[in-house]
Amino acid sequence: MLVTGDKLRESRMNRMWAALVAVLICFSFAEAGDRLPGRLKKAFEALEVYNYFAAKEGFYKTFEKEPAGAGYGLSVIYGRDDNPFTNIDSAFKYITEARTAFASLSEKEREDYLEVGVDSVAVERQVLRVDSLAFLRAMHDGSIAALDSFIERHASPQFQKLAISERNAMAYDKALQKNTSAAMAAFFKKYPRAAEAAQARSHYHKLLYQEYTSGGKVEDFRRFLEEHPDSPYREDAESEVYARSTKSGTVREFRMFIEENPDNRHKDAAWRSLYALEVGDNSPRSIAAFSLKYPDYPFFDELQSDFDLAATDFYTVRQGDKWGYIDIAGNVRVKPIYEWTEKYSEELALVGIGDEAAYIDKRGKLLTGKRFEDGLPFRNGFAVVEVDGLQGVINRLGQWHVRPMYDVCGEYSEGFFFVEQNGVHGYLDRSGRLVIPMEYDAATDFINGRAMVKKDGLWAFIDTLGKAITPFGFDWLEPFGKSGTARMRIGEKFGLLTANGDTAAPAIHDALGEMHEGFCLAAVGDDYGFLRAAGDTVIPFKYKYTAEAASQSFFKDGRARVFQKIGKEVKVGVIDTADQKLMPAIFNAIGDLEGGLIAIRKKELWGYADTAVNLAIPYEYTFAEPFKDSTAVVSKKDKFGLIDMEGEPLIDFRYLALLRADTIFAAFDTLWGFVDVRGDEVLPFTWAEVEILDQAVARLTDAEGRFSYYDFRRLRLIWREAED
Repeated sequence: MLVTGDKLRESRMNRMWAALVAVLICFSFAEAGDRLPGRLKKAFEALEVYNYFAAKEGFYKTFEKEPAGAGYGLSVIYGRDDNPFTNIDSAFKYITEARTAFASLSEKEREDYLEVGVDSVAVERQVLRVDSLAFLRAMHDGSIAALDSFIERHASPQFQKLAISERNAMAYDKALQKNTSAAMAAFFKKYPRAAEAAQARSHYHKLLYQEYTSGGKVEDFRRFLEEHPDSPYREDAESEVYARSTKSGTVREFRMFIEENPDNRHKDAAWRSLYALEVGDNSPRSIAAFSLKYPDYPFFDELQSDFDLAATDFYTVRQGDKWGYIDIAGNVRVKPIYEWTEKYSEELALVGIGDEAAYIDKRGKLLTGKRFEDGLPFRNGFAVVEVDGLQGVINRLGQWHVRPMYDVCGEYSEGFFFVEQNGVHGYLDRSGRLVIPMEYDAATDFINGRAMVKKDGLWAFIDTLGKAITPFGFDWLEPFGKSGTARMRIGEKFGLLTANGDTAAPAIHDALGEMHEGFCLAAVGDDYGFLRAAGDTVIPFKYKYTAEAASQSFFKDGRARVFQKIGKEVKVGVIDTADQKLMPAIFNAIGDLEGGLIAIRKKELWGYADTAVNLAIPYEYTFAEPFKDSTAVVSKKDKFGLIDMEGEPLIDFRYLALLRADTIFAAFDTLWGFVDVRGDEVLPFTWAEVEILDQAVARLTDAEGRFSYYDFRRLRLIWREAED
């Protein structure tokens, strides 16, 4: 602790007075003996009765012949303050000469001096007394020069120590008043053994760091590191260089920091941040691209491990009342220790720990140990989390990107997060700065460079600068699609907007479909046709608008189903983008327009036609899926089976449900099981529920609610929950 000012001085004075009192208490004059020689004896007799004039004259006259005794006497006179001759310097001069002379006396001569009470003890006592008076004078003077003079001339250890301590303390006080590194350096170099030297060195390093970096520029901290590499503030300076060089958190900043600061202790952290940013969704493709782009990445072993983990699917499992994860081989990859688990997203998963939520990676490691009340899956390298009822955003390193201070945070999209606070909305940029003011009643994500915002009950589009590109005049909007258009509604009528906010098609339509391949359905009353993205009508309003048309009439691969009223019925046909008929409107329904055979329905039954509209498989099915791998799932009288492209049954019509799972099928009778393309059982019918999770794995649930995982490509159970 740094102690300065009155308290420090008071402490030093108390120690000084204690030592001084001890000296004065033990001091006493020796009484003169009976055998005083001549003038010297008379001088001591005069001194004894305080006749200082006579004593002084006698001592002066005998000084040359008797320096030991006369010098002692003169020192006593000059050292007292009850006579006009008081002079500490003279007292010091004569006791010094007396001390030297006494040391050269013979034993017999010393015995003679005993008559006047002068012996080595008396001389040393006088020396101590004079030193004490000189010390008091130096202290009263209160200057470093006075104390330096005392230290140089007076050798009594008690007062030397006190004087040096006081001198050093005063010098340190002056250095503190200047409060510069130069003043501190001058102090500990001049007084290296001072009690304050260590504190001065410490303060010197702090001041030096502050002086170098007072400008707050990255270059200031770098210069400090270059010129003072051994400073105890090196770590502080390195941390500041890192923080200030990467404050926006961009890939470019982290890369430049790594290149320009090869010895900085945060270089590894910068590499990891760069990795997290560049990899983004942490997919195998992104990791591989990173390894090619940054061959100097120092953690290539981890990179390879991350690649392997990213290519490995994880599945949640339960043991007792705890949850964990396995891989597709059934190996436990994260032990079941959590209250609940969610699917991995960007190689991080939200799990329950007690009453809190946290993120773990595929190694089961907690993301920096942070815990939250709730959270959303990671998206584009960020996740929205909740703390104390407020939302914020963390990055893949678990660092706060947006502190939890908002009622709602949107997910990261195209460089922005929308946020809500006290009922108003605005936008933060990627660094977490508010860049579009909090002034909207509602807001949505940026998509294709545009976001939808609401004021006073009406919607508008804004760009990434927050500039409105349309007026607030719409009752409904949708995001801009790849076609560069967006549907809008004013009142009950629909129209189209261009990406710059202009009207492509006025709000005069009762319905507009989604834009597909540059075309969208447009309906007025009971009739519909097709508009192009530019808003012009390319296919006339001659088709019958129905609920089925709203969901099924769109272009895919240049073909679209269309609905026409033929007599009293609405029939379905197929046209191309030039409104040329590919299939006549003679069907009650047409399936997906893909594959060599297309499902068609007349009345209540389905069959299949080829691309020349020839009936290839008769109308005999109550349900028909598109062909895949030359087979199709169909049903007869609510029983499902499998047929080939000749209409021949491969799996008999005996199941209440039949779901394709790669090259085999999940089938349901009274329970679920699996059969192959020939209808042979490959997994017994013992399961109450089946859920196809991905291209290889299904989750099976038995009658007791226990679940298992089945690899339907390798035809084996990979996990089965243990019985209680």
